[in-house]
Amino acid sequence: MGGCPANSQKGLGPHQAAALQEFAGAVRDLLGSRLITLKLFGSQVRGEAAPDSDLDVLVAVEEASPALENAILDLAFQVNLAHDVYISPRVIARQVFEDPVWGSTPFIRTLQAEGAACEAGARSPGPASRLPHDPALRAG
Repeated sequence: MGGCPANSQKGLGPHQAAALQEFAGAVRDLLGSRLITLKLFGSQVRGEAAPDSDLDVLVAVEEASPALENAILDLAFQVNLAHDVYISPRVIARQVFEDPVWGSTPFIRTLQAEGAACEAGARSPGPASRLPHDPALRAG
């Protein structure tokens, strides 16, 4: 199985990198074409992480729902237990990135600025590796 590119794993310990790779693969298996991208963000990407820092992961999806969010949280919980890490997924729908109000919030701007691609599986890079704010991903 493929994993996160080396640049998004910079500074991660081996168990964190393995956990992130397992989580990314499980999310891709669960969501298939509903998954837009996975991005590592936060202190790990900024190089400010402590040894016990969590792994913040954006899970950008076509459409979010409470059931989908719960399924992704369940996957993270299983991986967290298996690897003794804390993966903290943030499930966000495409429409949030495309909305002029939500898209301009500091949190979304931070995701766009610092997110490091974390793709798993055989899907080739391309539009799915970019955040949904990219004009190339908008319908029209």
